Amino acid sequence: MGEEGTLLINSQKSEFIKPIKVDKIVDTTGAGDAFSAGFIYGFNRNFSFKFEDLISNVKIGNFIAAKCIQELGARKGIPTPDEMDFQSFGY
Repeated sequence: MGEEGTLLINSQKSEFIKPIKVDKIVDTTGAGDAFSAGFIYGFNRNFSFKFEDLISNVKIGNFIAAKCIQELGARKGIPTPDEMDFQSFGY
């Protein structure tokens, strides 16, 4: 869904997670890959299929993708674990 947000669905629930608004989009190259990497990063941290945990993983993916699109190129904006300040985006 890209700029429209993320729809998380399992066999029992679904939830729309709003995208993170950024002030300046520089380059969307790699945004989907960045989202996937963030989601997998979150999943590897908790190894849970609970819907609430999956929502958290989506939010991490949104965060990484939002950081990515603020820089030129697919990798430059991806934060290190030390730069994962979710609260700067309201998470």
